[in-house]
Formats: sequence, C-alpha cells, structure tokens
Amino acid sequence: MKFKKGLIPKYLIQPAISCPANMDDIVSSVISFTHDIHERIKKDGHECDEYDILYNVSYDQRHLEMWFVVNDKKGLLILGFPQRMIMKYKPVDFKNAIEEALKESDE
Repeated sequence: MKFKKGLIPKYLIQPAISCPANMDDIVSSVISFTHDIHERIKKDGHECDEYDILYNVSYDQRHLEMWFVVNDKKGLLILGFPQRMIMKYKPVDFKNAIEEALKESDE
C-alpha cells in the first residue's frame, strides 16, 4: 500500500457537547449542529455543496463528538457516539434516525 499525500482540511469545527440522555437528544443535537454549521460555513466564506456522514464510537463515555470537515466544496460530518449509548442502541438505529431527521429538515 502506498501513502498518498492528503489535502489539509480547509475548514474544521468541533463543538463541545455533553452526553445526551437518549436517542432523540442525540438526533436533535446532530440536526442543530448541521444547521449551525451551514450558517457558519457561509459566514466564514467557505462553500459546501454536499457532505457524507461517518458514524463512529466516541473515546469518551460521556460526550457526543461531532466534527465537520470541508475541503473543495465537499464535507464530512464525523459523529462519535458515547460508549454507553452504543450499549443501549444499535449503530444502525442511530444512522436511520439521523438520516431520516436530516431528510425531513431539508424539505
């Protein structure tokens, strides 16, 4: 395998979020974050036409980690779910709930 020099992200945001109590709180936190990001990206003079979501487990049991990286008008939303929430819900449940809520909020 050969290492290819990657691009440095032009825009990166990471908020400090405490651990939500349930699935609905996580979904609403993600929706709120994506709306805030949209406004902040425009305000700071960057563009993002589309983005993907990477689902992950947080290193911390208490925090929902959310990162948004933009490079060349494409973004990546990285979500790290608290370990104790992964014990309660299946990762596919997070994925389905978040993507459904994002679809509804875009309409």
